[in-house]
Amino acid sequence: MLRQVGRAIGGVAAGLLTMILVALPASADRMTSTNFTLNGNINSSFGGQGTSTHYGMFSTGGEPVIGNGASGSYMLGAGFTAQSQQSIQLTVQPSGLLGYWNFDEPGNANRQFDDGSSNKADARKTSTNEGDLTSTTGKIGNAIAGSGAHGDSSILIPSDSIQPSSVTMEVWFNPSSLPNEWNSLCSYYAKPGEDWGPFELYTDGDNGGNTIAWALGSSGNTSREISTTPNTITTGSWQHIVGTYDAATGTSRIYINGVEKKSQTFSPGSISYTSANPDNKISCFNNVRWSGEGVIGALDHLKIFNRALTANEVKAEYNAQNTGVITGLTLGTVTPGASNTTLQDVIVRTDSGQYGVTLSQDHNLQKGIKTIPAISASIASPAGWSEGTTKGLGFTLLSAPGLDGKWSSGANYAAIPGSATSFYIRSGHTSGDTIDTISSRLRLDTTVSQEAGDYSNTVTYTGTTIP
Repeated sequence: MLRQVGRAIGGVAAGLLTMILVALPASADRMTSTNFTLNGNINSSFGGQGTSTHYGMFSTGGEPVIGNGASGSYMLGAGFTAQSQQSIQLTVQPSGLLGYWNFDEPGNANRQFDDGSSNKADARKTSTNEGDLTSTTGKIGNAIAGSGAHGDSSILIPSDSIQPSSVTMEVWFNPSSLPNEWNSLCSYYAKPGEDWGPFELYTDGDNGGNTIAWALGSSGNTSREISTTPNTITTGSWQHIVGTYDAATGTSRIYINGVEKKSQTFSPGSISYTSANPDNKISCFNNVRWSGEGVIGALDHLKIFNRALTANEVKAEYNAQNTGVITGLTLGTVTPGASNTTLQDVIVRTDSGQYGVTLSQDHNLQKGIKTIPAISASIASPAGWSEGTTKGLGFTLLSAPGLDGKWSSGANYAAIPGSATSFYIRSGHTSGDTIDTISSRLRLDTTVSQEAGDYSNTVTYTGTTIP
């Protein structure tokens, strides 16, 4: 009986996770084939072996894919198509992803953009006196371009399920013009009479159109707003724009191209939604209430998370996407004897009632003849992590539908095997186009004697439907 397999061909793509262990600052080699390009540029720093005994691990994951297709980061032979029975799709993302829209769909206004869940974004006109939103060449694949500053075309995203206490909003922006106006990139738009919605990313007309502002609004026309210095962004090139807010600390940050440009700490507390429009929409290109102030330029690859990504995570996202890979993950800096961890979500979209997921690595983390071994425990019998004693790379599962108790909800770890080995089997999956999230943690520690340098391997996740 035919089984559908969700797996990438070549390098970094849907269901494929490539990990690079480096001594910072450093870089990994650039690898190419007819199917993919993997650029190991980390933190925009090039160099040979480092002298530090501190290590960092960077990993990149794939993107949602539909059917047979190709992009700058992958070629895929078997992906998810809603019309195909028993299809499966995998994607790996930093944890806490609420929505992701790559804006790759062709056509003009009044189309839909699917983030792989129930959050479907409509591109539409909100008045009749403006040009359409059009497809254009994006940072990765296609993007959506706005035709003018005084147009009211918008991409409207239902946000009933996107009301986090903390948040990260990231998007690529290529402005054609930067007038001295408040042009909304993406905003959770406000109800009538309010100046700010719950969170907004826009160009700041008070400080020149070439500055970026990030605001958290609440009722009564109040906001916690920060802005970069003038001349932070330029026309004619793609720039990675990120706004974060951490409710626990009250800190808001703006990053541009992986570098923090502004931060400010306010009173801690969750984002307020008292100023939100009852329609509960996130708008890109035009924030709806400020009619006539829309982006002149293009937007690509919008992501929204329910937490504030760290500086290392933002940098990893920028580095990965800047080389044509959709997702970046990082373990940050690892000091021997004190393990570091990173959280990731393996997202499975399928219409099959049963499926399994395997993973494998091509070899242990390696630099020339030097290696960092995997931990000793196996998937069949994962074991607890003893801090300071357990050495190597391991993984665990934190949560998933019907998760096997052997993982002890993330307390027990296993080595990543050298051949494809099943680590998760799902039965009783709801029929139809639905999504499961397998939350996972990677963990790494090394010995003090471990030689510093660039260590790398490739880890492949494969999903297979079970008849």
